[in-house]
Amino acid sequence: MATAKHVSGVCAVAMVMAAGCLLRAVPAAGAVSVSVPLGGYHRPGRYMPLEVDVALERASTGAVLIIEAENAVPVRVRLADGRASGIVPFLPLAPLRQVRWRAVSGDGAEIAAGLVGARWQPLGLDEAFVGYVSADFRAASFLFPGREITGARLDERELFAGPAEAWETLDAVVLDEFPRLDARKVPALMAAGVVLVARGVERPDSHWPWKRAGGMWVLRAETRGPRLAGDDPAAFVPVDGWSAGWPARFRQHVVLYAAAFSILIVAATLLRSGRAVPLIVLIVAGMSGGVALWHRNQSPVLQHGGIVTVIGDGFQQHDRWLYRTSAERCFDAVPFLAGMRPFVESRRLTELVSLALVCDERGMPLRYEYRLWPGLKLAFLSRTVNDAGGTPAATENTPMLLLARRAYLRRGDVLRASVAEIPHDPAASLGAVFIRAAQ
Repeated sequence: MATAKHVSGVCAVAMVMAAGCLLRAVPAAGAVSVSVPLGGYHRPGRYMPLEVDVALERASTGAVLIIEAENAVPVRVRLADGRASGIVPFLPLAPLRQVRWRAVSGDGAEIAAGLVGARWQPLGLDEAFVGYVSADFRAASFLFPGREITGARLDERELFAGPAEAWETLDAVVLDEFPRLDARKVPALMAAGVVLVARGVERPDSHWPWKRAGGMWVLRAETRGPRLAGDDPAAFVPVDGWSAGWPARFRQHVVLYAAAFSILIVAATLLRSGRAVPLIVLIVAGMSGGVALWHRNQSPVLQHGGIVTVIGDGFQQHDRWLYRTSAERCFDAVPFLAGMRPFVESRRLTELVSLALVCDERGMPLRYEYRLWPGLKLAFLSRTVNDAGGTPAATENTPMLLLARRAYLRRGDVLRASVAEIPHDPAASLGAVFIRAAQ
């Protein structure tokens, strides 16, 4: 009898705890939905799409929806009047096991929380992931010889909705008819490495270098360089040995202020009246306050940048690299540029920098936020694709040349140029490299 009561009590406690978990996963006023358009398939190091739909009645100003997982970059979706709706890019850095969401008010209080329901399936290097609307996804198998083809049906109403970066888990998309996309969407998908395949007789458009293959029209940009975000020591070759000390201009100002302070103190001591001591106290207080105010307005963040351009068949790939470090511990942010992805020197630094992607209420990325530590470096790669154009002819030894040789050049590629400085582009302090891709 005692045993029965004990079991009954345990069951009662378990039921209360389960009910508490269910209540916790559902907001008291409103609703939060986070779904997975690609059915849980993901490729670590590439963005994947998550669809959010939030309507919270009690959300205060500054409320956000946070989506996070172990070994993934958290996403913070800003809520407008408690609402958000759209596709957001989510970046796993390792195979996912569980993805959580939390709705947090402006004062940091948790409004609601829950799990993203999906069967998480990481894709291997030997798998090609193909999206399709109604056509047979296996029709794209000729594009990926020797690789296993995995397919996911896409909702035509939401085809490539939101930022193009969110869909880079896909290796290709097979369409019966090529849809009318935003003019910026096609090059963004090409830069993300997505192959566009259109069935039909007529060429989809005359602007891009579509090619006829396998009875279909294929648009493909053979991009060079890193494809997976996360830890990649090779990405930091151009800034190897970069010191995180304060820049020369800052040190010059310190010397000037010290010299001015010394001159004023010496001048005050030459006064014969009893006003010398109060004047010295006033000078010390004024200079201390002025220096403190000046130092507060000085950013400890240091920055370098460089460019790698690859000239392909009918297109150019532009990779803009941004490197940041700091002379002291601080919080920093960088605006999100097209195709931007982050890099750290080792995976153990990912949590240390508290990297997070901030999106607006429509799911569009706004910026990356992070914490910098003295000597710790972060890199961001922004990749775009556009029409082919000309290249300079100069050849100089630049830090970006080291990165190009290590991560970009393939057999048959030709190094066309390497320039140490790009006029009117301070973000290219490490120079630029131009490569002609093998045809």
